[in-house]
Amino acid sequence: MITGGILLAARHAVGIPVQRDPRIDFFRGIALFIIFSAHLPHNTWDPYMPTRFGFSDAADIFVFCSGLASGIAYGGAFERRGFVAGSARVALRCWQVYWAHICVFVFIASMMVAADWFFIPEKTYVSSLNLTRFFSGDTATNLLGLVTLTYVPNLFDILPLYVVLLAMIPAAMLLSRLGPLVPLVCSVALWIVATSGYLQFPAEPWSERSWQFHPLAWQLLFFIGFAFSCRWIEVPAFNNRLLIAAIVVLLLIAPLAFWPFARTIPILRDTAIALGPWSDKPGYGILRFVHFFSLAYAAYCLSGVAGENLRGRFVDVVCLVGRQSLGVFLTGLVLSMAGGIALNELNRNSLAYPLINILGWFILIAAAIVIAWFKSKPWSREHKSREVGENLAPRRSAA
Repeated sequence: MITGGILLAARHAVGIPVQRDPRIDFFRGIALFIIFSAHLPHNTWDPYMPTRFGFSDAADIFVFCSGLASGIAYGGAFERRGFVAGSARVALRCWQVYWAHICVFVFIASMMVAADWFFIPEKTYVSSLNLTRFFSGDTATNLLGLVTLTYVPNLFDILPLYVVLLAMIPAAMLLSRLGPLVPLVCSVALWIVATSGYLQFPAEPWSERSWQFHPLAWQLLFFIGFAFSCRWIEVPAFNNRLLIAAIVVLLLIAPLAFWPFARTIPILRDTAIALGPWSDKPGYGILRFVHFFSLAYAAYCLSGVAGENLRGRFVDVVCLVGRQSLGVFLTGLVLSMAGGIALNELNRNSLAYPLINILGWFILIAAAIVIAWFKSKPWSREHKSREVGENLAPRRSAA
């Protein structure tokens, strides 16, 4: 009943649905739900989220799926309209994501200040996001750091990463003229440079801390997805032996990454520490690749050809969220901080956690519906034409 109502609202919001491969939208939608809960401060559900059972997590899913989607959206633009027009389209998206990052930072920082004024005189919320130095330090330097992306707090690190990854697309398209594998060879070379500790991106004007996501390391994950979409490399075929191998890898890694085990069982703790440099998140260690692509291959096989196994109302709702990734991601950041405040005001009792998590997920769905409605331009003639076309189209029999 609930999902049926959600889908009905979505159809009215966006008009005639477009047939598309559901896999990108579905897994990106799943990642957005998980990212919201993972960002919820001190969330007791966080250690049991699906991405806490391996070295990779929801950020990896989001970046890889963004690479796939970017290959479809921008790779085609370069082919149809040429290099200048394709680069212009990428530049426009970079501009949009950049200002989305600036605006969401200002909004959340202001929300934390307001929360301290209204709820806690000791300025707890501002300090909880490590914003004390931003407000109390050299204002000119800090503002310059914000707009030049040399000040990137941990909560706000995905969008600056995305800006850099998008900005690299024109170079990749130029390199592809030399051969489809040339961009990937250069991408691997950049990843090696990043994992060697070179070319760090400063994250704070007052410290030596670097970006949580090293762009030159994470770009390899993005451009592998991009290469699949552009057909620079072929998607692997379905293979039962390879699927079994992927599942075995996932099962072997799970105890090393699941916090209640990895932090309390000595042999697992020691093994996880020893493997730490190889599963590093900022520099994207090689074991992180192994885990992610084992997970991706298993999901790819279980989804069926062209995602034929991804059917049903639940899948449709998740895909709806995944299609509006930027707007939903921004909404999730704000909701996670607001949810942390709400949890504190509810004294973090046992009922508060399911309430805030589930309510947040439904708000993300509502945000996706509203964003899709605005994108459909309901005030335009085109929207009216789509509605007329939908009403006049012959209905399929339920049989």
